[in-house]
Amino acid sequence: MRNDEKWTWDRQDEAALQETILQLVRIPSVTGSQAEHDVASYLADRLRQVECAAADRTFEVEHFTTKDGQQTGVGALYRGHATRRTVVLIAHTDVVGVSDFGPNGQDAFDIPVWTARLLQGEVPLPAHAKADTMRGRWWFGRGVMDMKTGLAVHLHLFEKACKVGADSNLVFLAVPDEESQSRGMIAAVDLLRHWRQMYDLEYVLCLNGEPSFVPSDATSGAHIYSGTFGKILLGALAVGVPGHVGMPFSGLNAIQMISHLTTTLEAHPDVSEYTEQHKLVPVTCLWQRDLQETYSVQSPHMAAAFFHVPFFRRSPSQVLNLLRQTSDGAMRTLQHQIETAARKAGLLTSGEGHYITVHWLSELLSAEQNVLVSDDKDPLTGTLCAVKDIVNQAQVSHTGRLVLFIAPPVYPPVDASPDPVVSACIHRAKHVARERFDIQLEDRTAFPGLCDLSYTGYQLSQDWSGIAREMPGWGSAYSLPLQTMAELSIPVCNLGPYGKDAHQWTERLDVDYATRVLPALSMAVIEQAWSGCRQ
Repeated sequence: MRNDEKWTWDRQDEAALQETILQLVRIPSVTGSQAEHDVASYLADRLRQVECAAADRTFEVEHFTTKDGQQTGVGALYRGHATRRTVVLIAHTDVVGVSDFGPNGQDAFDIPVWTARLLQGEVPLPAHAKADTMRGRWWFGRGVMDMKTGLAVHLHLFEKACKVGADSNLVFLAVPDEESQSRGMIAAVDLLRHWRQMYDLEYVLCLNGEPSFVPSDATSGAHIYSGTFGKILLGALAVGVPGHVGMPFSGLNAIQMISHLTTTLEAHPDVSEYTEQHKLVPVTCLWQRDLQETYSVQSPHMAAAFFHVPFFRRSPSQVLNLLRQTSDGAMRTLQHQIETAARKAGLLTSGEGHYITVHWLSELLSAEQNVLVSDDKDPLTGTLCAVKDIVNQAQVSHTGRLVLFIAPPVYPPVDASPDPVVSACIHRAKHVARERFDIQLEDRTAFPGLCDLSYTGYQLSQDWSGIAREMPGWGSAYSLPLQTMAELSIPVCNLGPYGKDAHQWTERLDVDYATRVLPALSMAVIEQAWSGCRQ
């Protein structure tokens, strides 16, 4: 690092960062909205005003768009002096909506106003949130924790590297759509490849700024992560046997089938995975519907659900096998329960009843069958419609069927803990936290939420054929740049602010840690990655 005395973080930087956080949160960049473009424009305009400290240092700013052209991100590359070593900073620009704020949605993006209303008791806070306000300075607002603060920190550090004339290279990526399909980061993979090829860069670390995940009653949350959980989105289509409401056991209710599957899979201890602290990262149902278009006294024929399935240690094939086994068991249990209830009611005689079979989607397809997913629908709706079409074309059956499939998006897991540069970065950050701030920074292997680090390709599994086989439209309606990701293979680390209640109206940020401590720790990580494994 050149000009070491300038590569510091002081009270003036702290105040400037706080102002940037306020400005970024004011932009209501809900996923898919016009404001998502607005925040990209704000960042690009600001970056283009940065001046490099030395003539032999250069930087460039580029807009990039998602595959469908609907969402915009910003990338910036600073190139130091005669080095290939490059650190990538990533943060997402989008936030979730504010329907949970109820009538207070107009203040959700105004930190001073919303925080004042809460602290003054105009809107009563839950006990755990009120307790936090008694021990430190907290800001409330949509996106203040997830993740406008991480975005602001990375923006300031990139600007500072340019202004002081850092010797090594730094990339700043602000990506859209993380709260939905991560189409922004998937698009940014191509930009990273382009810069690497054009300037012969060596990406030594990808640093994300997602916030630490802590319970609402936690009193500390200084964490650094060396990986992230992956995700498979399991779809399930229950196909029942229509029956008359006056003879309910003459048919098989699809709602009962899908509800029993949801009850079985929800936080199932054998299907869910665990963190190294033995905390459950649960399977959970994100969407469940019956698919009747009109009301009638015929029992529902079809119902569907989508399940968030996190995974870290397991391979994709292992996850799919486990989901099949658990679903088989759930349907056998349900079948027994239905037969028992019917016999108790005196409505089932020996030999009657409906069997339930479980299939992966590929088992219903012929070798030459081509699955089309409509591009005029959202990914989930399009995928479900494609699966329904396949089922409707299959042979009519007098048995119930549960059809399992995979829907977009897919997040590969990443574990960079064995990487020596990552280990050195974590060691350095913990040392600075302890010696300078008297804080115990806890290192953890896997970020439990979803994040864009999944697409850096570090030690990417080659076991994706099962996912591709069970997802309608893989390779056309949806795909991952797996080859490019594997070529990049960037080690990862996540170091972000400490806050609570992401995606809730009580979302809040510990201001002191975010603006005084976090930037200094992030600078230490960047410096260490630039220098390599030397302590």
